[in-house]
Amino acid sequence: MTLAGAQAFSNTGDINGLVTSIDGTATIVALGDVPDQCRVDMNGDGIVNTQDFLVYLGLWSAGDLQADFNGDGQVNTQDFLTFLNEWTAGC
Repeated sequence: MTLAGAQAFSNTGDINGLVTSIDGTATIVALGDVPDQCRVDMNGDGIVNTQDFLVYLGLWSAGDLQADFNGDGQVNTQDFLTFLNEWTAGC
């Protein structure tokens, strides 16, 4: 099976996504948390800084579901505030 895409991340780091099998069937899944991953490190470089803020701002402005930081299926001000609180705290 292959994770086709993450749809949302919970506050605990759980991933909700779509998994497809070799025969093409798809299933919505919830995977456990990802160890040693800071979700506000948006560019994955291991450092929480302005670059991560700019990546998030681009996703949020576009309404991309990767910006749904509170996991409610919508991209709105609540997600921005959640991201900002976590970004300020760092990892």
